[in-house]
Amino acid sequence: MLPLFDSFIENDINTTFIVEGDDVIYNILENRKTIQTDWLSNKETFYISHNTQDIVIVDTLEYPTTLFNRLRHTVRSMYFVCDSYLESKLPFGTHVLNWRVNAELNHIRNQKGLFGSDFVPLRQEIFAYKRDYDEVQYGKNIFISMGSGDILNLIPKTLEILFNSEKYRDYKISAVIGKHHKQYKELINRYGLKVNFLINGSASELFSLISKSTVAIASGGHSIYEFAYLGIPTLHVLTANNQKPALSWDSSNFTYPIGWYDESIYSTKLLNGLEHFLDFNNWKTSRIAGMNLVDGGGASRVVKSIIQK
Repeated sequence: MLPLFDSFIENDINTTFIVEGDDVIYNILENRKTIQTDWLSNKETFYISHNTQDIVIVDTLEYPTTLFNRLRHTVRSMYFVCDSYLESKLPFGTHVLNWRVNAELNHIRNQKGLFGSDFVPLRQEIFAYKRDYDEVQYGKNIFISMGSGDILNLIPKTLEILFNSEKYRDYKISAVIGKHHKQYKELINRYGLKVNFLINGSASELFSLISKSTVAIASGGHSIYEFAYLGIPTLHVLTANNQKPALSWDSSNFTYPIGWYDESIYSTKLLNGLEHFLDFNNWKTSRIAGMNLVDGGGASRVVKSIIQK
């Protein structure tokens, strides 16, 4: 939501960010007009504070029907950030914001809103690291990102596979982790001299590291759009039920789909995917496809479209 917040501010619209989160989230938002509250548990307060707003954008996996139905009739413009799975649960006529790949082709026809990767918002820090198709030469750099929580503990498994493969032992491997990772100390002790760990890094540090990578290994999430924008071919593994719509990447020509995590075949699929991108033509095709899908103008398009409506 940060790129949307910033884009509204750039368009001189008084904007407030209502968010529930931990200290990391609040640190990111410290210079923005923010209300920090468990807003889903304080529905009446949320309703009262929002029923006179011109625009409300909601991003949540939960859908308190009564609350949002009340709001829909009192605000001028209300949008729900969702994917095709959540979209099916919303009342017909609800305005949605669904930037999933190919959502413009697959969304529920009776729903109104903005659909497709043209509307994906990206953090401003990423724009400093975009390069042209041919500026990056094929190298030996692997970047691993399994989400802030790495809920299936895939970083240790992935590193073990890579270091057990003679072909990838001379590759430079980077991984993004938080100090809250369940095996943080073990990872640092075992791989600290072999792997470049980005620990609770800033957005600029993250994008700088990604932009220097040859390929990425990542779980399904918003980060896939960031890899696409930077043109970093990605081996894509799904780890949680709410990532089901991320299957739409499979037909994009950008990712190599590993599919849902399955311990019995993960190693084979991972090595097959890396082998796929060892072919320069496959690597370049993926790179161009990703950069064509995500051009970085999504947040601006969302805000301008909503303002015009």
